[in-house]
Amino acid sequence: MACPGGGCGHHHGSSHVRRPLRREHGRPIPLKFSIYSGTKAYISHLTRLLRVELGPKMVRVATIEPGMVDTELPDHVTDPDASKLMADLIHDIDVLQSADIAETVAFMAAVPRHVNLTEITIMPTAQAI
Repeated sequence: MACPGGGCGHHHGSSHVRRPLRREHGRPIPLKFSIYSGTKAYISHLTRLLRVELGPKMVRVATIEPGMVDTELPDHVTDPDASKLMADLIHDIDVLQSADIAETVAFMAAVPRHVNLTEITIMPTAQAI
């Protein structure tokens, strides 16, 4: 995505799953989501490395980690426990919409060129983790 006054990149993670979980390095780690969580960790680390490489060239690199968003993701989950966790969350709270994420991306891109919002976690207000 091109940003006014300079380049920028956005990586989108996710933090929508609730319980059971444990904490590692201060971040919640959902149980039974090893591959998913590992992939998110890789993207976060890659984003930090890209920021180090590209920052001196005035390219902004950021991570957006949304909570539960109303997407097709639950349709692709095959683990019954994980499916139930997501279905319960979608049923119980007012989850984020794609427009909420788009607004966040637009906000991040609109800040002055010398500003880089490196990490944003956007959650539904009622989502605990």
